[in-house]
Amino acid sequence: MPPEKILLVDDEPRLLTALKRRLSSEFSVETALNGEEALSILERDGHIALIVADMQMPGMNGIDLLKQTRDRWPDIRRIMLTGNSDQNTAIAAINDGHVMRFLRKPTEFVELRRAIVHALEDFRFARDGSEIANDESVDEKARKAFMSIISHELRTPLTHIIGLSSILQEQAEAGQKDISTDYLGHIRTSGEELLSLINRVLFYTRIISSPTHEAPVSVSVAGCLKDAIQPCRMEIAKRNITLSIDGQKDNVAFLARPDEMVMALREIISNAVRFNRENGHISIGIHQDATSVSLRIADTGLGMCENTLARVMEPFRQGDEKLNRQFEGIGMGLSLAHAIAILNSGQLNVQSIPGEGTTVILKLNRADAPSRTIAA
Repeated sequence: MPPEKILLVDDEPRLLTALKRRLSSEFSVETALNGEEALSILERDGHIALIVADMQMPGMNGIDLLKQTRDRWPDIRRIMLTGNSDQNTAIAAINDGHVMRFLRKPTEFVELRRAIVHALEDFRFARDGSEIANDESVDEKARKAFMSIISHELRTPLTHIIGLSSILQEQAEAGQKDISTDYLGHIRTSGEELLSLINRVLFYTRIISSPTHEAPVSVSVAGCLKDAIQPCRMEIAKRNITLSIDGQKDNVAFLARPDEMVMALREIISNAVRFNRENGHISIGIHQDATSVSLRIADTGLGMCENTLARVMEPFRQGDEKLNRQFEGIGMGLSLAHAIAILNSGQLNVQSIPGEGTTVILKLNRADAPSRTIAA
């Protein structure tokens, strides 16, 4: 297998020459003096595993270069070097370029080498997992795809935490007194995202492998919806999505385990937000008959074709893995919601029209119904 290559991008020829000389004894190194030259190298050389780019360059700056690299070659790992560690630059590099490390110039060679080694190890781990998947069964490939997305979603908030905390450390070591509280806020938010992801994965694993025998109880539809919608409100507002609840929700209750149903509804609503359009709409309809309560969650988003719809609730499968990566998410939302519905003696059905949107119908037994089994 050809060795992985490092692409160094900087508009200072002397610095490039010095770095290449020191790194070439251990790594295969290519260099470029600007973003356009770097993109040209990436287009013709399929062995680039890591790009290390300067922020301040004429023409295309480092953030724009790394963002294009991420969009076109997402497997390539990214490190940014900059003499400017201001807040906006750091956050843009992390959010737009998804850099693994953010290093301030002049950087100690030992620190740069350590960052390169870690980045290449991460690249190899992802590559080897992909190659193994090519030789395995369809089900095992699906599990590998699931784990690949999980690792991506874990890496994103960790990158934010590591990148911003390293800047705070530099500021503290330099005796800077006006340390940015915004950095601390971003670190906390990323930590909360990471904890939420881990909790979701653990929850999914638990209900699939060891379903609880806890008895279902009467669950308020209004309370359940409130708890499920709350974590999505910031993203709903950010994307200017409207949300309406139609039908009587007060004094309506279904029979279920409350924590599981909040999780299921949160996954459904989160999907409706993530795959919706800017200025889109989400409607939640509530209907009850003599024995059951139905929640109908409809969005005005991208919708799904028949092939995608047929796979969307299968364990360890993503309806469209590329789409899930584009919109950020681990792609287990409807699979998890479906599993929870079944474990609570309910049903979950999905209808979708490409380009028009998706409707998810969750049907559960009424808490006060004489019969507690939904007819198929």
